[in-house]
Amino acid sequence: MPQCCAVPYCSSAKGGHRFPCDKSRLKKWIIAIRRQNFIPSKHSVVCKDHFTSEDYTLPKDSTCQNPTPRLKKEAVPSVFFWNISHVNDQKKIECNQRVIRRRQKREEQEKKVVYNLDQWYQNRSTKENIECVEVEIESMFKDIGIQCSTGDLCKDIMIPEKQPHLYSEKCIRNMDSFCIQNLSGPKEVHFYTGCDDYEHFMFIFSLFGEEVNDLKYYPTMKPSHGAHVLTPFNEFFLTVMKLRRNTSNIELSFRFKISESSVSNIFITWINYLYCKLKDLNLWVSKKVLDNNMKILGKTNTCTIIIDCTEIKIEKPKNPASQQLTYSNYKSTNTLKVLVGVSATGCVTFVSDAYGGSISDRQLFEKSNIIL
Repeated sequence: MPQCCAVPYCSSAKGGHRFPCDKSRLKKWIIAIRRQNFIPSKHSVVCKDHFTSEDYTLPKDSTCQNPTPRLKKEAVPSVFFWNISHVNDQKKIECNQRVIRRRQKREEQEKKVVYNLDQWYQNRSTKENIECVEVEIESMFKDIGIQCSTGDLCKDIMIPEKQPHLYSEKCIRNMDSFCIQNLSGPKEVHFYTGCDDYEHFMFIFSLFGEEVNDLKYYPTMKPSHGAHVLTPFNEFFLTVMKLRRNTSNIELSFRFKISESSVSNIFITWINYLYCKLKDLNLWVSKKVLDNNMKILGKTNTCTIIIDCTEIKIEKPKNPASQQLTYSNYKSTNTLKVLVGVSATGCVTFVSDAYGGSISDRQLFEKSNIIL
């Protein structure tokens, strides 16, 4: 049966090391545990918590794969509650060493990933592609007239001859990095952005005007004034790419050769800007278009909009009240719930404000004011 530790105020009953038979070593142990006139019996022990890792050694004659460490003959217990500060300092040193080792390992892995991406881009970028990019850049500096059938919104809009926020020296100098100017054709542009081609994407960006040069970036909420590595054009491309492909921040940081925190700040800034810019757009499909799409297999469908509630998983809030408000019994986690409406043509025409996951579908429908 395991014996209790002989050290004062130690309640460990897991056994330990017996007192040595040698009188000189026995005296050192009794002095170390601060028990005067203590005569240990043959069953008295000192638990392992009072020894450091340096007091143990691995047996050299063991044939086991993971041999049990043995206590050194000259070892003396030294870890007690009255010198706990020394123990804490030693633990801090060991913790810092583990942090440094993990950081070095993570940096080595990131270097390998960046090196593999660079190799991929070098193999992909041939001389013919570089010549095509140079010709494309020269042609883009000329006036480009865009014809569109979207009505008065697109009428008489011309892309400026030279836009500094589209083609800066920094962007032209970094043409070897991942940016929309390096995409080979319409298929790649459509894959990453959903636009038909490069001119379509450039036309959408030109609608924002010069105010994209004065965005207040998260978290400082101050204009960058050229402090960002990417131009506003490629920042918009990064945002659309993340929305379109659900690309992770770390992958975007590798592709655009910027830090992961910069990717997060750019995305948050542009999401807030796009919301303020596009929230007043009327997304409802006209009655004429709805009537043309109402006939399905020769039958008339009276459906105007299809609505459904969807939940988005979020991190668990620290505030207990917020935890209760956002906890969803259906998903068994903390979520945000929104009401989404889709027209008969398949377009998203309505998105309500977000509410906590504890709200019911009926309450969300009533608060969304979809029917006025």
